[in-house]
Amino acid sequence: RYERLATLEFTSDRCRMSVLYRRPDGRLVLYAKGADHVMLPLMVDATPLHMLQRSHDHMQEFARLGFRVMVAGYREVDEAEYQEFKSKVEIVSLGGPAEMNKESVIEEAYALLERGLECLGVTCVEDSLQDDVPETIRYFQDAGVRVWILTGDKMETALNVAKTSAMLRPNAEVLTIDSSDWADIRAKVEAILDKAALEGAAEGVGQLGDRALLLAGAALSTIQKEDPEKLLQLCKLCGVIICARCAPIQKSAIVSFIARRLRAVTLAVGDGGNDVPMIQSAHVGVGIMGNEGTQAAQSADYAVGEFRLLRRLVAVHGRYCQLRITTLIKLVLYKNVMFCIPQILFNSFCFPAPLTFFPALPARSSSTPSRSSPPPPSTTRGSSWASTPSSPTAPCSSSPSSSATLSRTCSAATPGCTAPPRRGTPSASPPSPGGRGWRRGRGWRRRWCRSTATPSSPPTPTASTRAWTRWGSWWR
Repeated sequence: RYERLATLEFTSDRCRMSVLYRRPDGRLVLYAKGADHVMLPLMVDATPLHMLQRSHDHMQEFARLGFRVMVAGYREVDEAEYQEFKSKVEIVSLGGPAEMNKESVIEEAYALLERGLECLGVTCVEDSLQDDVPETIRYFQDAGVRVWILTGDKMETALNVAKTSAMLRPNAEVLTIDSSDWADIRAKVEAILDKAALEGAAEGVGQLGDRALLLAGAALSTIQKEDPEKLLQLCKLCGVIICARCAPIQKSAIVSFIARRLRAVTLAVGDGGNDVPMIQSAHVGVGIMGNEGTQAAQSADYAVGEFRLLRRLVAVHGRYCQLRITTLIKLVLYKNVMFCIPQILFNSFCFPAPLTFFPALPARSSSTPSRSSPPPPSTTRGSSWASTPSSPTAPCSSSPSSSATLSRTCSAATPGCTAPPRRGTPSASPPSPGGRGWRRGRGWRRRWCRSTATPSSPPTPTASTRAWTRWGSWWR
């Protein structure tokens, strides 16, 4: 019976995963599987050359068919190596010293076992396209959208996927850069740009899909580090960009680079955990829920079940959302204009008057009027400040208790009081014909009672009364 002792987890940097077993006879065996560009260098020392060449031929054949290729290997581990590996892992799991770099210690422990591997063979997995993928991609290309492929597969696999998905047209020219040396990359890029200039192709002009750029992950990192302007020129020249052997951090970096330098709106679509950084770096992230889990869907702005639904998401729901947002912006703009402009015009006539909204009237200086204070100005058209002769009489006790309450506290039996009697109380004497009586102008909430027998002098105009008179004259 096999006993599993340790699992060396997969990471985007390592691009491989290993498992350590104890066989029934007591021997320790490590089995590993990963990408070919990572596994083959680990197998050079312990695998015959003819076997490596045969495995490489098989990988090329599978990649041209559009399969995802992986390489498997194994190695027998000594007991001493296993104990050293186990001690390092235990130190990291227990916390270790504060100055310890746990990631580097784990990498050293993994590298202690993952070396001198013998090649077991090559595996391939068919990754077939979903329904209506070519039609969806062709729709976006006809709409003027530049489509990119950022994948971790081999260059042959990525190129085959681009052809089967109708991203590349039959007469498309594929420009390939797969070197990691900056001198070679610069020579190829300059040759491509010179050829395009001779053919009369201006930057950013041309039919999408006529030219395609196939970049390896190492070449992409080198160009982006040494001369980003060259990369921008290639992006403007080509309608389709295919980046193979890209790590998740590279996907995120290229999306951020294009969005920042070209000032373009980016939309990222992915279905696996390796696509999460790319989805989060784009302006709009869409995750596809499929066989590779729901990490992409949970990290995205929108989630769809199939790739073909992206067309409806962008063309229908996206357009409706844009129309709603633009309508709301115009509504808020015009609402603020119509709300603020009348106040500005009104306040230009009021100056220091304590008015905020133009339907309001200036407030009195005191909350409770007295007999010695003048009455408020009448808001009746054509009214003006004037004194009315009146005769002495008993004091009137009617006074408003607040600006929003109609209070009638006058005694009905008080001679000379012009306030109407309380409901249910008989009036001892009717109001005098010459009295001011109830002064209730437009917009006022107070009822004023003045005696017809008390002489009064014209009120002294204030800033607020002058402003209100000016506003009333302009309004009339």
